[in-house]
Parts: sequence; C-alpha cells; structure tokens
Amino acid sequence: EELVTEPGRASYYSDPYFWSYFIQPAAHNTILVDDFPESQFAGDYKNEMTGFNKYARLKDALVSDAGGFLVSELAPVYHSDLETMQRRIWFIDPGYVVIDDRVRSNGEAHTYQMQLHPPNLPSLAIDGDRARVTGEQSTLDIQVLMPDAPRLIKKQYPLANRDIDVENLLPKGALQVTHDSPQRNQEFRVVLTPRRDGMDFPSSIREVEGDNFKAIEASFSDGRRDRIYFRTGDDISDQIETDAQTAFISLNAEGKVRAAGFEGATHFQIGDRFSFSSEYPGHGMFHLHEDGERIRLSRGLLDTGSVPASVTTQSVGEVRENLSSPESGNGLIERTQGAEQTRLDVNLSGEPLEIDILYNE
Repeated sequence: EELVTEPGRASYYSDPYFWSYFIQPAAHNTILVDDFPESQFAGDYKNEMTGFNKYARLKDALVSDAGGFLVSELAPVYHSDLETMQRRIWFIDPGYVVIDDRVRSNGEAHTYQMQLHPPNLPSLAIDGDRARVTGEQSTLDIQVLMPDAPRLIKKQYPLANRDIDVENLLPKGALQVTHDSPQRNQEFRVVLTPRRDGMDFPSSIREVEGDNFKAIEASFSDGRRDRIYFRTGDDISDQIETDAQTAFISLNAEGKVRAAGFEGATHFQIGDRFSFSSEYPGHGMFHLHEDGERIRLSRGLLDTGSVPASVTTQSVGEVRENLSSPESGNGLIERTQGAEQTRLDVNLSGEPLEIDILYNE
C-alpha cells in the first residue's frame, strides 16, 4: 500500500497543468525554494559532453538486510544559487525511515518547503509537529524533528484530467514542512514510521543531543533500542566512537549489539565488539542473523580505485565471502582468528563487499 506517492502521469496535449505542475518539483517529494513550483530545471545529460555538469548526483549508498542509507546532491538542478541541497535517507528494517535534508544558499536567504504527497488530502491529518497518513490497511506516522518550530501545511494541488471521471474523487496535494523566517541554511529531519498489524515498529521516537552529535533514538516494545547519529563537530563519542558523517546502532533488550552501520568513516568502534579502520572514508553495515554475522562494506560510489581497510569483530567461525568484485579491486585479503575475535583485512572499492562469519557449532 502506497502512503507516500506522487500525482503520476498527465496528458502532454490536453492537461492544462502539465507544464506548470505535473512535470515540476511541486509534483514531487522534494524541496521547494520560496514555495516556487518550478524551483528545479531538467538536468543535463552528463554523457553528452564533459562541460554539461548540471545534474543531480547519487553520491553514496549502502544497503544490507538490516537497512542502509543513500546520499544525493540536488543543488545543480535548482534555479536558486544553492551551495548544496543534500538529501540523506536512512532506512532501518524493520521499523522506520529517516529523511535528512540540508540546504545552504550561496547568496540570499530563502524559505524552504519539504514536500510529501499522500494518496489524497483527506487521508492526511496534522497535529503540531506530527502528521499521519491513513490508508486502507496501514498508517504512516510522520514526526518532524527539524527545523525548530516547524509549520506543517496541507497544500492542495491540481487534479489530472485522467482523474476527473473517477468516482468519489478526493482532492490531492502535499504535506509541506516549512519554517517562518527566511534562512541561508536550513535542515529538515523527518522520521517516517509505517504501521500495520503484525509489523515491528518503534513505540517512541525522540531526539538526543551530545558532544559533537545529534541522534534519533527509537525504542521498541520488546526492549530494542536504536540510535541514528548525525555528527555536528569532531568525533562522535557515545555508544560508538567514530568520525562518520552519520552512524547507526541497534541494541536488543539485553543491551547487546544486533546491528550497526556508518557512512563516511575512517574509524568506527563499538567497545571491544566491532571496529573498522581505513586511511580513506568508507561505509559499512553489520548485523547478526541466526547463523552468524554479516558484514557489508564499500567505498564511496564516486571514488575510483580500491583502498585497504580492516575490520575486527568478536564473532568467530567460518569466514565466507558472499559478494565481491575482483574487477573493481575489492575483496578479502587476509583473515586472522583468535579464540574470541576475527580480524579481516580487505580492499574496498565503490562496489559492495559482503562477508559472513558463520558460527562454529
């Protein structure tokens, strides 16, 4: 069931709002500048010539069974003079999705509007800094953590010609998250939690702040507790020690690590449980499963070549390389096992490397 959608197709020839709405940013789940429906333009095709470089970029991504993240840069396709419009998404399985948008202007201050399109406007209810989309079988809770004092608005948009003959037609539009005064720099941080009978979802979500970080903490009814960290200064020092841009840790009811991850780190450590180190920033996710531990690592998508890195974990057992890309230069180089831990020396490239440590029976 779709709880965040988009208006869909419209007729090039007969729909009066085709040019002004349906092919514009206003019809998509993105950021508007000064509530201008045409805030973006169509990007260049980067393969036409090297001078064409105004296109959106997917900068980094890493996906695993426990979740993952992606980072994109959209500033080159905005009409306004933006230094950056970076969207970062963490999705944790099972549970929730975190969207973090960071906008910086090179010049004038602006107001910015983050948009999410529900299937129809009556399905959307707003309560302060929270909203809910109610579908036929499930709901989506939306919690806005940034900006401070956000304003949540129902924005009605046009219908397509193809919808006119639909029986019991409902108005359509978007949830807009915005702020009062114009700013040169603005950040949006929104948590999406789908709910349906039988699903595992957080019972509470709150923001936590510490030295050099802000974090989203999600608590579950079975005692599980997650944190997604956003670095605001030097190294993050909390349940983890890292210079990552963002990081994730999930603990079970006994306080033991069930999963963790990091984006853009040269070092990442959870006590004696798990550590990663490299001279160059890398990404990683690891999680426990019924047969052992799975580790997935990569270098940035836009980086070329391979770089050395090492991982040390308290899991011991058979080491199995599930996924590698020898043509890109990544792979397992050496393994060293002791009585209580395993060290893996690897080469990392932009392609993911996946290694299992299967517990001894």
